[in-house]
Amino acid sequence: MLEEAWRRVKEAGGGPGVDEHSLKDIEADGVERFLDEIQATLQRKEYRPDVVLRRYIPKPGKPGQVRPLGLPTVRDKVVQMAVKIVLEPIFEADFLPCSYGFRPRRSAHDALRDIRDGMWRQGRLWVVDLDLKSYFDSIPHDKLLQAVERRIRDKWVLRLIRRWLKAGILEEGVVHEPESGTPQGGVLSPVLANLYLHAVDAAWLRRGREGMGGERLGHWVRYADDAVILCRTEEEAKRALDEVRSLLAPLGLRMNEEKTRLVHAREGYDFLGFHLRWVPSRRTKRHFVLWRPSRRALRNIRERLRQHARRVPPGEDASVLIARLNRSLAGWANYFRPGHASTDFRKVDQHARTQVRHWLRRKQRWWRGTGARRYPSAFLHDRLGLLQLVRSGVALSRPRPNTAGEARRRAGCGKTARPVR
Repeated sequence: MLEEAWRRVKEAGGGPGVDEHSLKDIEADGVERFLDEIQATLQRKEYRPDVVLRRYIPKPGKPGQVRPLGLPTVRDKVVQMAVKIVLEPIFEADFLPCSYGFRPRRSAHDALRDIRDGMWRQGRLWVVDLDLKSYFDSIPHDKLLQAVERRIRDKWVLRLIRRWLKAGILEEGVVHEPESGTPQGGVLSPVLANLYLHAVDAAWLRRGREGMGGERLGHWVRYADDAVILCRTEEEAKRALDEVRSLLAPLGLRMNEEKTRLVHAREGYDFLGFHLRWVPSRRTKRHFVLWRPSRRALRNIRERLRQHARRVPPGEDASVLIARLNRSLAGWANYFRPGHASTDFRKVDQHARTQVRHWLRRKQRWWRGTGARRYPSAFLHDRLGLLQLVRSGVALSRPRPNTAGEARRRAGCGKTARPVR
C-alpha cells in the first residue's frame, strides 16, 4: 500500500514541506528505506504528522487576493495517500450522483453536462448560484470527525485523521493550532471536504427536493464547494435558496451572500470556469445552452501567456518560449474544448501570436540592434511549432514539428510537399 501511495504522490508532484525534503532528495537517499521507515513507524503506533507549511498563491482573475495552501511533508503525503486509497471506496459507496468534485471517474465536464440537461431537457432556467464562504477553512473538526466515524470504526485510522486535522500550521516562523478547517493542499482534504458536504446532498434529497405541496424545489448539482440549483420558476428558486440556508446552518457553514446569486439563464452565470447562458440559435432560432470560457478564464490565459513571454529572456532559443506557451495552451484548450469555444480559441490564438511576435522583436533588437520585423502566422505555427487552437475549423490542432533551419522538401510540381494529415 505504501509503494502504491508513493507512486501516486510522485506522479502528482509538488514541493517539500517544513523538512525541505523534496521527492528528488528522497529518491537520491533511497525510496525503499524511506518506505520501510514509514512502515515501521506506523506499526509501532509512533507516527506523528509534521506541522503544515503555509503558502499563499494568487487567486486567478482576482488581483490582490490570495488563496492559502497547506503543504505537508512528503512523508505525510504518502501516509495520507495510503489512507485515502483505503477510505475513498468506502465513502464512494455513499456519495450521491449529484456530487462531481474530486471523485474517481467524474469530472467538471460531467457536472456541466448535468446542468445542460437540466436546463435544456427539463426547462429549469432559474438558477441559484451558490458560493460558500471560506469552506475549507470553516469545517468544524468535531462534526467532521463524527461524519467519518459513521463509516469508519478503526480507532487508529480515526486517530490519524484527528492528528492531521490538529497538526499545527507554520506561517512566518510561528506555529498556529487550527480550531477548524482542513488545509487545501493536503492529499486527504478533498475526500474529507466531500464527505462533510455529503450531508447536504443527502438532506436535499430528503427535504429539499420535495417542497411545499409536493413540488420539486430544484435540481442540485455540486462540484466540491461550488453548487447550483436549477429551478423552473423564480418562486421555486427563492424557496430553494431558503432551504439551502436551513441545511447549511446546522453544519456550521455559511453562504457568501455577496457572491450567491439568483439569476435567469438568459442573463448567464459562471460555473467551473465556463459561462453558461440560454440563447437562441442564429440559424434555427431554437434556444440552447451556450457554454464557453468565462471572461475570467480568458483573462487568466492571456495573463499566463504574457508572463511566459516576459520571463523567457531574449537570449534563449525560441523553442524554450514555444514549449512553455504550448503547455499552457494545450492544458487550457483541453479543458474548454467540450463547450462552444471556437470564437474564444481564435482570440487566444491571436494573443499567443502577438506575444511571440513581441518576444521575437525584442530578441532581434537584442541580437542585432535592428528594427522591428514582421512574422507571419505561417512562420509562427509551421516553422516554430506554436500550437494553434483553431486551424481550418478544427479546434486544438496538434503543433507541427519545429522545422526551423531545415530545408523544405519540394514536390515534382515545384510546390511545397506537406505530409498528409
